[in-house]
Amino acid sequence: MRFLFDIGHPAHVHYFRIVANKLQKEGHSVLFTLRNKDIAEDLLIKYNFEYVKLGKSRKGLINKILWVIKFTVRIIKVIRKFKPDLLISFYSPYLAYASTICRIPSLGFADTEHAIFNIKTTYPFTSLSLTPSCFRINLGEKHLRFDSYMELSYLHKNKFTPDKSILSRLNITNNENYVLLRLVSWDAHHDIGKSGISDVFKRQLIEMLQEKFTIFISSEKELPEDLEQFRLKTNPTEIHNVLSFASAFISESGTMASESAILGTPVLYMNELPLMGYLEEAQKNGLLFHITKEKDILEFIENKLLANFSKDVFIEAKNKHISNKIDLSEFMYWFFVNYPSSFDILRENPNYQYNFK
Repeated sequence: MRFLFDIGHPAHVHYFRIVANKLQKEGHSVLFTLRNKDIAEDLLIKYNFEYVKLGKSRKGLINKILWVIKFTVRIIKVIRKFKPDLLISFYSPYLAYASTICRIPSLGFADTEHAIFNIKTTYPFTSLSLTPSCFRINLGEKHLRFDSYMELSYLHKNKFTPDKSILSRLNITNNENYVLLRLVSWDAHHDIGKSGISDVFKRQLIEMLQEKFTIFISSEKELPEDLEQFRLKTNPTEIHNVLSFASAFISESGTMASESAILGTPVLYMNELPLMGYLEEAQKNGLLFHITKEKDILEFIENKLLANFSKDVFIEAKNKHISNKIDLSEFMYWFFVNYPSSFDILRENPNYQYNFK
């Protein structure tokens, strides 16, 4: 079979890289398409996947709408040349429109409830929508829920073992604790009108945290000159090792907040958007603290992270958080190569998915 994956964000490479690699090893053909987005291309090169670049859109809602036509036309050209049997994405509207025009089935994964515009414009053209079981919106008859998180497609215990050698590359000693701060670009369609924390507040955070921790910053955007010294300089493919051994994680990114919780590193989540279902579960299990007001954030750091803090108490919480979740990559492989029969099997017996733990 031939499979085309469309990538809209670097995280999507991680979502599909393990299943795509297995597909290739089993003799199937795989191709990725992507917009020019951050490190997505670097990741595809790192994992040795063939890909086609579709270009880069400009910021702003109007420009994004105008680029829908261009991206859709370019994907159609790729489809007609590659001739895939199945199209797969993390709810790419371009791929959904192309699938309708080319009459090729498309599977769209989603886990972000507040991306309402994307959901409404993509769902009608997607053959099947797949979401975590905690997804709070019912998308109708073409909706399949799986008992896992997107991040478990690559962070499940069967797929990922933290590499402690990352500490030497960070110049971290055995007795030294560090905190990772993640800043996002705020240019996604569901981020319009949002801007994240100010540079002044970033400095306040760092000054306070430095009392006890070494600080690293992972940022999608440029940092003020005086904060560049804190920028994380490891290879992007090592970010999950960095997260694994951090004492705590402070984040504007929902995806990385979920990754951190899955790895057992407690998260201070500063994004003012409502919690998605998967983050709500991390919060209920005591791994995520959703705080948005600057005063409350500083109080949390002072009363929690700087006062007799121990990461050990979060290991049990992590185990509870993911104990019953399926190995999503193994599930996806079975589902993709057997589609559409796999959908019929799961409609009749949703528990069949637990064969992939």
